[in-house]
Amino acid sequence: MQLKKLYLLIILTMLCAQNMFSQETSDTVIEEKIAQIEAEIQAWQKQNNAPAVSVAFQHGDFYHENAWGLADIENQVKAKSTSSYQIASTTKPMTAMAILKLWEMGKIDLDAEVQTYYPSFPKKKYPITIRQILSHTAGISHYRSDSKEEKHIKDPYSTKMAIDIFKDWELIFEPSTDWGYSSYGYNLLGAVIEEVSGKSYEEFLKEHIWVPANMENTMMDDPITIVPNRVRGYFKNGSKIENGEYLDISSRFGAGGVRSTVQDIVKMGIALSNGKILKPETVELMLEPWGEQGWNEYALGISVRPFLGQHIIMHSGGMPQTSFLFLAAPADNLSLSIGSNLGRQDVESLGISLVQILSGIDTKTVTAKKTEDKLMLDAINEVFNFGQGYYQKIGKSKIENDKNLASNFKYFNRYINPKYIKNNSKEAREKIEAGHQIQPEKSLIWDRVGGYMASQLNQNYSQEGALAFFKAYIDLYQKDKSISYRFTKDFENAVQKYYQDWQVTKALNPSLTHFDKNTDWNQVSIQLDNELKKYSVYPDFYGDLIDYTYSNLLFKKKYDEISHITSLADTYFFGRFFTEFLKGFVALSQNDLNNAKTCFVKANEIENHLENPNWIGSLILQLAQADPVMAFSLGEIMATYNPKSYVFQIGLANLASKMGMKEKSGYYAQKALEIKPDDEMALKFIGNE
Repeated sequence: MQLKKLYLLIILTMLCAQNMFSQETSDTVIEEKIAQIEAEIQAWQKQNNAPAVSVAFQHGDFYHENAWGLADIENQVKAKSTSSYQIASTTKPMTAMAILKLWEMGKIDLDAEVQTYYPSFPKKKYPITIRQILSHTAGISHYRSDSKEEKHIKDPYSTKMAIDIFKDWELIFEPSTDWGYSSYGYNLLGAVIEEVSGKSYEEFLKEHIWVPANMENTMMDDPITIVPNRVRGYFKNGSKIENGEYLDISSRFGAGGVRSTVQDIVKMGIALSNGKILKPETVELMLEPWGEQGWNEYALGISVRPFLGQHIIMHSGGMPQTSFLFLAAPADNLSLSIGSNLGRQDVESLGISLVQILSGIDTKTVTAKKTEDKLMLDAINEVFNFGQGYYQKIGKSKIENDKNLASNFKYFNRYINPKYIKNNSKEAREKIEAGHQIQPEKSLIWDRVGGYMASQLNQNYSQEGALAFFKAYIDLYQKDKSISYRFTKDFENAVQKYYQDWQVTKALNPSLTHFDKNTDWNQVSIQLDNELKKYSVYPDFYGDLIDYTYSNLLFKKKYDEISHITSLADTYFFGRFFTEFLKGFVALSQNDLNNAKTCFVKANEIENHLENPNWIGSLILQLAQADPVMAFSLGEIMATYNPKSYVFQIGLANLASKMGMKEKSGYYAQKALEIKPDDEMALKFIGNE
């Protein structure tokens, strides 16, 4: 009896010790992650010179919040996790939830024309439905630079006044034939909410979203109301931080008119996932993508995308005084929010970085020198990324019962094998891109192939990566003969070789890809060649090269060093946009105009970023601080890619004026007038000619 009691005591002691050790280990992991997260946020804040950053997240049972910097620079008021920010377009998911709540209540048909619920909106050439407006496929215009009504509104607007701004504009495309982000469309949805519910937009959101989610510090933005912990907003003029322009955003009520805290937006994410706002089946409908722009696959009021196998939903918001983000990873029970009082900064990349840390995602992606290996890896990464995210979203039973699986695997085996890709690289590239498409019609081949693989493995491979995911699936079906969906022998052999090489090269000494002012670029090339020449695949450190170039070289006239980087990038990362762009940049610094133009054409063929006036205009503005002559030369070439952008043309007129080039200033002011007749600023430049 005594022995039994002693044995039981020993077992209990061991279990207690085991639990204590487990708790200590868990606490240590959490502390390490928080330290990483806070270091990442502080680095972002320093890089962007953001006055304040607030963050909050709920990950499983763990909640954390913190803030850095100043909510008010002039009065030296520190930011808090309770700081109240304009959330800008992060309002749109709330508008979508409100519309879907009315749908649940049987008061709205998503496929009915919008005039059914808001008759005063004029009929257009084509009918427009509620669902199309929700998904930005209705063809309603976004903000227009040639509209005097929407310029710098400083007075409060009623709902009718907000709709009157754009109600008579023609559609920019036939509904459901394209995707075009439209804040005005969401204002129209706000008007529908008021008309159908008989309540103000604010009252309906408060009753059906804010109160159920316990969002006590969320409200419509009002410059008159006293708001506890309201932050002051700022914007960046070159490298200088200035007070943001005052705007009354009631004219953007359904698209970007809400003010909130990071705490409350995290609560919204939790409430959405646990059924406090919408039914689970309605949330599933909300998260079904309808449109695509770049990586951003838009569903109903929210962006839905996979990231390294993680199913992520998000919506950011940016205005002259704010940058805001809501992000959630439903399968990982993660809800996260970031707010900053510096206008129009990239908070999405910061949010993704925090997800990587919290979810333990392997950030090392794999690439290769040879075109055929690179294309194989592209397909492998796409299938892993979309597939595991699809599995998290759809679930095992729906995937296993999908009637398309046989044809999907047949497509994969036909086009994704070494022999085919080697002989048909151009067509293979097209087939890889076609494996996942939303518009003009859905093609979810990679989602279904990878989703089935994930359903059989039933394990998250975000920490191990795409090659481990494929190797595990091949190993599984070689042991389990009941799994009928398999790959070709050549593909299996390729995966095995890639995986073996990756186990060696992924441990590449970090010092070889950590670049600073002391980096010897000739020595880096020699060392990398010695380390990687035996292997078919290696880590993709291209982002490190580009980050270093942007942070330390591009705006400091260090063109010779940029030339070294493009040579290294050409060796290990052939065919990337930024390599060709930087080569054009260097050629321009050497007054080799023809070579510069050739490089820019190649860059734009890879990705048409040069036709983005906001991105290229911002780059030229920053460059002008250090090298105005180079900035203007670059601007003249980029103007040919943005001939219909008033902002770009007037920006060049302004830059030329500051440089004393009156003739050039008048020329670009005239170009601006062709886009926006009678523009006062353009006429001023011409008058000074």
